[in-house]
Parts: sequence; C-alpha cells; structure tokens
Amino acid sequence: MSDQLGFEGIEHHQSSDNRSAERSLIDDDLRRSGAVTTLLPHEYTHSWNGKYRRPIGLATGNYDSPMRGELLWVYEGLTEYLGMVLGARSGLAAPTEAHDAWADTAAWLQTRKGRDWRPLADTAIAAQIGYTQAHEWRPRTRSVDFYTESAMLWLEADTLIRSTTHGAKSLDDFCRLFYGPPSSAPKVVPYDFNDVVQALNTVMPYDWRGFWTLRLNRVQANAPLEGLAAGGWHLAFATEPSPVEKADGALEKMTNLNYSLGLTLKDEGAVIADVVPGTPADAAGIAPDSTLIAVNAENTRRMYCRMRSNREATGRALSSC
Repeated sequence: MSDQLGFEGIEHHQSSDNRSAERSLIDDDLRRSGAVTTLLPHEYTHSWNGKYRRPIGLATGNYDSPMRGELLWVYEGLTEYLGMVLGARSGLAAPTEAHDAWADTAAWLQTRKGRDWRPLADTAIAAQIGYTQAHEWRPRTRSVDFYTESAMLWLEADTLIRSTTHGAKSLDDFCRLFYGPPSSAPKVVPYDFNDVVQALNTVMPYDWRGFWTLRLNRVQANAPLEGLAAGGWHLAFATEPSPVEKADGALEKMTNLNYSLGLTLKDEGAVIADVVPGTPADAAGIAPDSTLIAVNAENTRRMYCRMRSNREATGRALSSC
C-alpha cells in the first residue's frame, strides 16, 4: 500500500504481487473503486485460472517459444468476471457498489468504438501489442479489451445457465469442474478451446462452441450487454456520479467526461488523456495530450452511467456508477 509505488496486480501460482494506493482499503473515497475491490479476488483467482489451468498457447516450455493468447478471454476474461463477483461475495464491495461497478463496466465498454471493425478475438491474439501500446486513441483501436468485454460475455453465459436450468446450475459448477479436484501440489494443466466447450457442455448441454465463436469474432457498434438484460438490468445515465465512479476518479486522478463531452482529463494540469469517437469532443477536433484552458467560460454538465432494474416499475435508479 503506497502512494509512491504505482498500481500493480501480477499473478503467481502460490502468491501474487498486489499494489494499491496507501489508504485504499481504509478510505471509503478510494476503497469503493472497482480497481480496489476486484484486485485481490482477481489475482487470487489466477492461482487456478491461469497458473493451474493454463491455455495451451501460454504454457510454453521456454522463452524461445512465442506465446499465443487466443484464449485470454478465459485466462483474463473469466478471472475479471470472478474478480467482480468474489469482490462482492467476500464483502470487499457492498452489493450496491458491485452494481455500480457493473454499470461502470457497461458504460465504459460503450466507448470502445473500435469494436465496429475489430473483433474481440483479435485483441487477445495481439495481446503482446495491446499491453504495450500507448493509451491514446484506444477507444478507436481497442487494446486489451479481452479483460472487461469478456467478463460481460461470461456474465451472459452465467445467466444463460441459471435461467435454462431454473437456478439448479450456474457458472460456479463450471469452475468446480474445470478448476477443482483433485487437490495437489502446484502444477500446470494446459487446456484448449475444445476443453472449455466440453466442460460447459458437461454442466449444461448447449451450443457453447457457437456461443463463443459468434461473440469472439463478430464486429458490432454496441457493447455486449445481453448478460445485464438477462439478469434484469439495463444501463441508463444520470447527472451525478456514484460513489464508485468518484472513487475511480480519486484513485486514478482523472476526471471522467466520457459520457457527455467524450473525454477524460488528467487532474494534474487538465491534460486530455483520451477522446471517445463520435462525441462532441471528437467533433470539435480535440486530441489526446491537449491541455484544457477554458470551456467557453461556461460550466459543462456531466452525464454519468446508471444501471436500472428492469423489474423496477417506477423506473427509480437502484444503482449508479
């Protein structure tokens, strides 16, 4: 816990390297950030999903063999999903904060306009480039989107299993089967796409091969929010940020205007970090690394994402991000 060392989360088989802001577990203004509440659950999960069961393309025997990341939607995507779920189950995030984090995820995914030309599968295949590319212009080009977008797809898979089996099965059953017994000393058990499909079919017979092939390779403008809808929620927007979004901004030292003007600002010096395509900022020709000097001497109104329950008859917002 340090304000001098930067944020980090690196998995290991029996331990992990986790770093966050100095007061991020005791200061609620920081603790509510999704980056804080999911960090430990995410890296903890990697002991099973990534280190024990590892995609065959990443289970290389030496440094001369190139890694192939086409299954990172499982390695990182499922871990991202479980990190969000376990953050709530463990009490690191309150239920309302967990809802806020999902709303924040959904809204952020809508800014990834590169989805209309680049499929999710390609972001996994090109992970070596995505991890090191500049942060600027990522909404247009996409980056390591296999983390967050895949989490939405695993949410959809979970809700599909739950609804089809009338609550008798869930993704928990897949995890028990795929990552569970027998207990042993640390070891690596590689898997491929066929193994994932087979395990899902063991839990619930379905066209899982078609399910994943379609979602990983399609190009479309909108984020895959079918899992939210299946769970009884939809994304809406409000004029005030939730505690989770405030915490994200405080932790990252950024001001998020993605959902109104279409840009993010670094708090130090009002430098524009990035611009969302198709927004007023983009239409005005604003580019990353520009410095904000003034905005027509007028206050700008910010829009924030809000997730509403489809079952709420009055339409009252149950959580916001």
